[in-house]
Amino acid sequence: MTATGTVDPIARAVALTHSFIEGLPDSAPLFLQPDGLEALRVLRDCDPATYLLQLGAIRQRTPRHVSETIYRQVGPPKNGARVAPEIFNAAQLAGEEFKAVKYLVDGLIPEGAFLLAGRPKIGKSWLAIDIALSVAMGDHCLGRETAGGDVLLLPLEDTRRRLHSRLALLRVRQSWPASLQCALHWPRIDEGGADELAKWCDKVKAPKLIVVDTLAKIRPPRQRNEDPYASDYAVGAALKQVSDSRPGLTVIAVTHLRKAEADDPIDKITGTLGLSGAFDGAMVLDRKRNESTGVLKIVGRDIEHDVDLGVEWAPELTRWRIIGDAAEVKASAARRQILACIREAKEAMLPREIAEETGLPRGSVRHLVRKMHGDGLLVRHEGTGRNHRYGVRT
Repeated sequence: MTATGTVDPIARAVALTHSFIEGLPDSAPLFLQPDGLEALRVLRDCDPATYLLQLGAIRQRTPRHVSETIYRQVGPPKNGARVAPEIFNAAQLAGEEFKAVKYLVDGLIPEGAFLLAGRPKIGKSWLAIDIALSVAMGDHCLGRETAGGDVLLLPLEDTRRRLHSRLALLRVRQSWPASLQCALHWPRIDEGGADELAKWCDKVKAPKLIVVDTLAKIRPPRQRNEDPYASDYAVGAALKQVSDSRPGLTVIAVTHLRKAEADDPIDKITGTLGLSGAFDGAMVLDRKRNESTGVLKIVGRDIEHDVDLGVEWAPELTRWRIIGDAAEVKASAARRQILACIREAKEAMLPREIAEETGLPRGSVRHLVRKMHGDGLLVRHEGTGRNHRYGVRT
């Protein structure tokens, strides 16, 4: 008791922590024990030394995955105190068994922290909302099953009216789900934004997805002389810590693509490589303005093979749908460009002329016009060597 007769908050936190530890690991899941987790956070901030002792007790009493989850949820101690690194050897690691990676959208998006990047106004927010709504309803998304559960959607550039309109246009066929929770304002990461995300996870029964649209709205302003790579990495690391602390949780942060072209879609994401490096993976949605088809590329640490999908915006459904492999879609788009180019010229053209007019790689054009000739789309006018001209079949 303090001099005024009130209970010392640190003493109360220690008592709650002892009770919390006694109930591990056979007690209720961690999301049902907010008092114990909050007590650890009090010790973390007010008495780091005691916090470290409690962490040691938790490590001794619980399986590694439980103690690591608790530490990730509560976070590192304040005031410079540090947790000693846990060193293990390969023989110990060989004897451990791990659960299979859980997928939010079957075969496409696993648990973890992901970027969703695309150029402005091409439909990436529609994709984000579709994923969020589908997970909240336990419905299909992009033709795949989803892991149903609680979802936090942060459309930070929207108003209530616009969000209502978007959800209505997605044609919810049943009552709107209470498991889809929304907020139009959120504190920046340096103002406790990541902690608030963690608290939301503690309050709901089955946290499956957090969507932040857009990342720029919660990232701290870069300080003068601050290293850009370190600044970007810190933002991604804060969101990754939230996803890592909850098995089965996916965090998706929406961001933009830079204007400059790049062979690797990841290099198109705005910011330094520190941003994409901190996240577990990235989804890049790319399509040309005024075209309905595009490409969705998904890469990640837990994705064995990169996913390259051809997608199409379906206005009658106000959502994206998969239409095949990205290579097929790209080829189809290039074919349309070639046909349009020759029609506009109103005469047969050489492959190099087509490449110059369309901006397509000359080798790709040469290969495509031969295939299009074989498919009966183009007429070839014989020339010497490679100087065959191609015209549109009438």
